[in-house]
Amino acid sequence: MQGAEIRQLRIALGLTQEELGEMIGTGDVTISHWENAHHAPSPLAQKALAALRVEQDQARLVGKERE
Repeated sequence: MQGAEIRQLRIALGLTQEELGEMIGTGDVTISHWENAHHAPSPLAQKALAALRVEQDQARLVGKERE
């Protein structure tokens, strides 16, 4: 997952950098570095971010089914 994708996911989830960091076990500065492409997430962080994206996608699909 690239920096822009991380930012889009975080915003779609309605989270601050600090809140996202707390959810996946890292700090807001690290989230900022990822979003601005200064560093890449570790494989473990990539897994956590991917899981959040799947949850977000599922929630969106469930919401569409209810419409």
